[in-house]
Amino acid sequence: MVEDAERWLAPGLEDHRPAGHEATLEAYRAALASPPEDADAWARLGAKLAGFRLLNEALDSLERGLAIDPSHARAWLLRAAALAELGRHAEAVECCDRCLEQQPQWPGAWHGRASSLLVLQRFEEALASTNEALALRPRLDHAWCCKGDCLRALGRLEEAVLAYDEALRLTPAHLSALNNKGLALQQLGRFDAAIACFDRLLHSQPDDATARYNRAACLDGAGDADLALDAYLAFLGSAGPRQETLAGKARRRIEVLRTSRRRI
Repeated sequence: MVEDAERWLAPGLEDHRPAGHEATLEAYRAALASPPEDADAWARLGAKLAGFRLLNEALDSLERGLAIDPSHARAWLLRAAALAELGRHAEAVECCDRCLEQQPQWPGAWHGRASSLLVLQRFEEALASTNEALALRPRLDHAWCCKGDCLRALGRLEEAVLAYDEALRLTPAHLSALNNKGLALQQLGRFDAAIACFDRLLHSQPDDATARYNRAACLDGAGDADLALDAYLAFLGSAGPRQETLAGKARRRIEVLRTSRRRI
């Protein structure tokens, strides 16, 4: 049955070009038009559609598979991931729970659950799920970063820094861990160490406007008015529409810093 499913999926699976490639999209749609009664085939197709960022089509495919086999753990996990990408985190948690009913030893399901709970601001539950993931796979760098995020949200900043350090020990270029460790250090008033995190991040991603703002805010917090002013201006030069809220904060601080400079 699995071989039949793979033959059925072959026209879509053989082509991994970008989602805009018409022949690839037509292959997936042709496959959907002639479905087998095989939950695994639908799950595989859902995974491929999600990989092409066709999330709603992926959800349709996964739902068809789950209608055939409601105990298909991987389909539940794939559905959770697609829902999380769409911002439907409460539903994603429910799907992770259904997956974990079948496969409680899957660290990815615990981590996915924790990530959505974190967005939902259910921080204690998120931390508990992250710890479950790490008990099963201690070298899961994203879970260590998620644990740091949970601890930081709970105000446990020193513990958060240690969690980020573990993520960075496993993956030294883990950009989220670098950024969020910097934020935790900033909250602790350890501005020099925070700036070092943002400098490392910007060395890898020089166009990261958010990191530029965070670095400027640390210089500001440390009392380096001239350096902070220059850093805020540099941030504004790189900020895009997604950083509009931060850009507003930067403009206000620039005005304050310039006013203070004129008074001296």
